[in-house]
Amino acid sequence: MIIKTPSRLHMTLINLNGSYGRQDGGIGLTIQKPSFYLRCEEIEKGITIDFNKNITDNEIKKAMSNQNKRFC
Repeated sequence: MIIKTPSRLHMTLINLNGSYGRQDGGIGLTIQKPSFYLRCEEIEKGITIDFNKNITDNEIKKAMSNQNKRFC
């Protein structure tokens, strides 16, 4: 599986109390660069993930830690 997403510049949050029917909305812009590229493939045991070469080891460790907390 390959996932490529653009970046988003968040400007502000709106309707934090839900009075307009949607809670925690936001206003922002999508930009093409920088983008996030993630490639995953199934292996015999577990999953292997390759990241864009521009992403640092610390960013990878943080992302993996967040995913482990959420899904494991």
